[in-house]
Amino acid sequence: MEVLLEDKGLLHCVQAPLDLAGLAELESDSANDKQRKRALRAERVAKDRSCRNLLVNRIAEDQLDHVKDARSAKETWDALRDVFERVGIAGKLFLKKQFQELRLVEGGDVQAFLLQFEKLLRELKAAEQRLTWCEKSRSLRSCDHWIGTCGLLWPNLANRWLQSRPVPCG
Repeated sequence: MEVLLEDKGLLHCVQAPLDLAGLAELESDSANDKQRKRALRAERVAKDRSCRNLLVNRIAEDQLDHVKDARSAKETWDALRDVFERVGIAGKLFLKKQFQELRLVEGGDVQAFLLQFEKLLRELKAAEQRLTWCEKSRSLRSCDHWIGTCGLLWPNLANRWLQSRPVPCG
């Protein structure tokens, strides 16, 4: 989403609150200054509205309740971040539990398992949750039987996901 906002020139709308205080018309302002400030205010409000609309149009209808009270793009972004970003302790525990319970069942789809494995690793990294080497290894070893029959896949997996410095198990 950030890439889309950046591409549209609207990323600044979600990075800082809409601040129109610096564009208030003062009595001492000349007619040109007042007109310029009005135009800048209108432009900033239009960009903020456009950014908010872009965000709201990209979420599912059942998620609109999360942003119904948001009045600006920044408020909308923050509301969505609070709902979907797993940075709180509960979110981290949820992700870690999902990761620990991730297992490949006998005859299961290995590609789907690996995609889920990578997705959970990305989400855990985004939530700044470190996994021990044992936790990573345990999840990958759940597909040990299938990997053992393949022969070449296990070393590649081990190199790919277990490269990070081992953190002692404990």
